[in-house]
Amino acid sequence: MIERLLADYKGIDKGPLLIVIAGLHGNEMAGVDAVETLSQMLVDEGQKDPSFRYHGRFIGIAGNIPALSSGKRMIDLDLNRIWLDDRQSIINSTEFQEMNSIQKLIHSSVIDHPINESIFIMDLHTTSSPRGIFAVCTNSPNSKKITGELHCPVITNMTEQLRGSMIQYYMDHTIEGRKITSFAFEGGQHDDENSISRLIAGMVNCMRSIGAVLPQNVESRHDIVLQEYATGLPKFCKITYIHKIENANLWKMNPGYYGFQIVKKDEIVAKYDGKDVAIPHDALLLMPLYQDTGKEGFFLVNEE
Repeated sequence: MIERLLADYKGIDKGPLLIVIAGLHGNEMAGVDAVETLSQMLVDEGQKDPSFRYHGRFIGIAGNIPALSSGKRMIDLDLNRIWLDDRQSIINSTEFQEMNSIQKLIHSSVIDHPINESIFIMDLHTTSSPRGIFAVCTNSPNSKKITGELHCPVITNMTEQLRGSMIQYYMDHTIEGRKITSFAFEGGQHDDENSISRLIAGMVNCMRSIGAVLPQNVESRHDIVLQEYATGLPKFCKITYIHKIENANLWKMNPGYYGFQIVKKDEIVAKYDGKDVAIPHDALLLMPLYQDTGKEGFFLVNEE
């Protein structure tokens, strides 16, 4: 059974609180594995190197536990689309209960942390298509700054395009007056074993950016893992189009497409209910859907 609290590592020195959420979608197990692996890496580092000092606290939280246990993206609802103020219509869903449990743990972690220290929430994901490494910032300048240091493309307007994401919720809501910087990181394809390494590298680089670990304590391989995979990709992008679908079972993406692939206007990339789906304008393709759940067939982005 997957436990809600995946990791809780307290440093010797005061510093920021980094809360990492893994598995809001139940078919994205790589994030859970990455959090648990990094937690043990921190313990091992402290034991083998007496000079290593972690500043602050690192907490890992499992997302949709019933969906993770069954290997499904969701049970009733998409857990990363329901973080809204009006929740009356979803109170009987599995995901509502999961969201409440996550919120309670986040709340208690924040109020337990020293009042003058910064709070960060990092949401880990993977995608159904190859070459899906990127970060998502909110419209907070601090969120854009931190994601900009992750050696990967950053989508700057996704939270404005998709309602109900967890990172947007925590950008808009404080906890007992304490502001939170939130952002997401996509580490690659679901079943790619290297996605775990990329998610770990993303978390480690984030720890460096927020001052939880010193630059000299971060091995260069964590930078290289991300830099090599993101070579040639743009730094900051905006979503220009979302192809929304009602029934993923009727969606059939043509084979061979991947993240940040150049696509041209009128290019046929998929079929929906047997009908051709064409690209509306020249762009870069993001997250083409190669799974039987989801409400977005693909996204289009352009460099800022």
